[in-house]
Amino acid sequence: DGKVINISIGGALFHSDDLEKLSHLPVGTRIEALQITIGEKIVRTSAIVVYRKDNLTAVRFLNLKNSFLKVLAKYIFQLLSKSAE
Repeated sequence: DGKVINISIGGALFHSDDLEKLSHLPVGTRIEALQITIGEKIVRTSAIVVYRKDNLTAVRFLNLKNSFLKVLAKYIFQLLSKSAE
C-alpha cells in the first residue's frame, strides 16, 4: 500500500507509512504483481525495487505489456497537457 509520488514510462516513486511492509522490499526485490491505480484504472505490471529510503521506494517497471503502456502513456500525456495550458 502506498501513494504514487511520481510516475513515468520507466518506473515510479511510491510513499508509504507502513515501514514494516517496506522492510520486506529491499533493493533488488522483484515484484511480480505490482498493482497501481492510474487515473480511474487499476493496472498491473512487474517491477524491481531500485532504491529505498525511509518511506520512499523507487521501482523500475519490467516486462511492460501494451495494455499497461497505453493506460500509462495516456495518463502522462493528460498530465503534461494540463500543465502546458
